[in-house]
Amino acid sequence: MLIDSTKMMLETLCYYKEVEITHTFSKDEQPLLKTSCVKNTDTLKVAFIQNETIEYYENVEEALCIIGKLID
Repeated sequence: MLIDSTKMMLETLCYYKEVEITHTFSKDEQPLLKTSCVKNTDTLKVAFIQNETIEYYENVEEALCIIGKLID
């Protein structure tokens, strides 16, 4: 997936922060992580599926960096 497309998806999550939208990122048809925007904030929640951990990022660029490393 192109980095610009991923960035646009993350920005869309934050734009619609009043509702719950989740994007699942996969590699080789295996889900790696789920992202969503914490309701009514600009904080992105990244849930790593395999090790069941959650990290929070205050901006799209930080989250994009982590996601890009995992899906490339």
